[in-house]
Amino acid sequence: MDRPAALIFPHQLFSPHPCLDRDVPEAFIVEEDRFFSAFAFHKKKLVFHRASLLAFRDRLEEEGCPVTLITHDGGGTMERLADLVRDRNIMGLRVAEICDTLLEQQIAGMAAREGWEIETLPSPGFLTPGPFIRKFFTGATHYSMTAFYREQRKRLDILMEEGKPAGGKWTFDTENRKPLPKDFTVKKPAFPQENRYVREARASVDADFPDNPGSTTGFSYPVTHGDSAAFLEDFLARRFGCFGPYEDAISRQDPYICHSLLSPLLHPGLLTPGQVVGRALAYAADHEVPVNSL
Repeated sequence: MDRPAALIFPHQLFSPHPCLDRDVPEAFIVEEDRFFSAFAFHKKKLVFHRASLLAFRDRLEEEGCPVTLITHDGGGTMERLADLVRDRNIMGLRVAEICDTLLEQQIAGMAAREGWEIETLPSPGFLTPGPFIRKFFTGATHYSMTAFYREQRKRLDILMEEGKPAGGKWTFDTENRKPLPKDFTVKKPAFPQENRYVREARASVDADFPDNPGSTTGFSYPVTHGDSAAFLEDFLARRFGCFGPYEDAISRQDPYICHSLLSPLLHPGLLTPGQVVGRALAYAADHEVPVNSL
């Protein structure tokens, strides 16, 4: 088979996915060992990965893409991938930037052994290409997050007005430290209802990883792109405005306060940085959002 198949890992569930187009004959989704058994991961983390993979598989199949899900099933997932690729006479794989050195080395070694051609495409999970980072820090005698942050604002034209930072300064950290008022009402995140993917994942994680720490009970995060987008919109509508002023506040009564809880959804690609930045800026353009929340 001349056309490369897509190779997708648990942290690459992008939609749209850069490796999938009409020319891709098949997608391999791999519950790779590094995400499931490299350490004794918390059961809720495993539920999150497994449920989101199941949902992503179904989404691709509904879109007409043939999918093979290689489940962890005790490990050895990459060797099982190699067997499938060999049996189906696939000569190449297309993968988004993996961003995991050990996994990259493993794939490179396997490709050399099997004679595969590996095509690596930019990952939507990042706003900044590697060449820019290397150029920016080459020759630097001091690594400064402030300098990098400012350069990114300029490069991406985020919160810039005629070449200057919106609001008149680059950072509003000193305005993000208000204590919670005693009468402050916290608007709790609208977690989705448990769906069939989560139920299936909870059962399989309890069966496959009985000795791992934690419990599968009480898992609450979105595992689909639709629920993740709705979770983002809930944050924008109900907590975005108070996020900035009370960013550093803590509460005995509420662990979240006004925080977005979007990081878990960004890590596997259920949301992307570009998507979140775009929606936040668009929402702020139509609503009164303090600049220290942006």
